[in-house]
Amino acid sequence: MNPDTNYIRLRGLPFAAKEQDVRDFLQECYVELDDQEAVKEAQKLDRNEINGRYIEVFSVSDAELLMMIRHGVIKSSGGGDADSRYASNFVVRLRGLPYSATIDDIKEFFS
Repeated sequence: MNPDTNYIRLRGLPFAAKEQDVRDFLQECYVELDDQEAVKEAQKLDRNEINGRYIEVFSVSDAELLMMIRHGVIKSSGGGDADSRYASNFVVRLRGLPYSATIDDIKEFFS
């Protein structure tokens, strides 16, 4: 765990994802959480499964997240400048998601 950041990452998309799914997630999924406690709880889910695929949970630095946004790898949701938007928010990155995973599957994973 990186004490200097409030981000974690999870990577890997299911093989059945459609092109738009890949464009949206680009092989990885970044999830914004409410606070550092939620990040710590999400990290406890490392290697748990969604639809039979294990999900890896990683810390994400501010610099990594901003680089991914600047290079168009991920899209900044919401308005405002990406630099200021993500400098103080909490994000997790998901790896190993099945292509069939839905937003509801991810919400259930974190519940």
